[in-house]
Amino acid sequence: MNKQGLTLLEITVVLGILLLIFAMGTPVALDFYLNYQLSSEQRILISVLKKARNLALVNYNESNHGVYLNSAAFTLFQGNNYLSRDASRDQNFPRAQAVSISGLTEFVFEALSGRTSSSTLTLTDGRKNKFIYINEEGGINF
Repeated sequence: MNKQGLTLLEITVVLGILLLIFAMGTPVALDFYLNYQLSSEQRILISVLKKARNLALVNYNESNHGVYLNSAAFTLFQGNNYLSRDASRDQNFPRAQAVSISGLTEFVFEALSGRTSSSTLTLTDGRKNKFIYINEEGGINF
């Protein structure tokens, strides 16, 4: 007799092996994704802060420039503070909801000098922390 096909036992063994491989790989993949999300959020915030500082240093529109941090976005604005800004010039950069940020929520870089408030921002996803240090002269370190 010439039988073709797979038995139920063979299919069950293959599915069991695949399930075991998937179960072992899921935590590694999740950890990689969470690390990527935290690092990405840090890089985006640093880029927005540097852009605001550069706009202030070159005296773009002869105005101060700043960054406002809220739960939904990083807002690059023009003006002396977020409340009195010209909202039509805002640039919004969406945020990752899984990453929380503690520290000051508003940084204003002075035109021509780039000076701002000194602060440390802490980004966390509940497992790991990343830091951004901003000094009075507008230097941004991480």
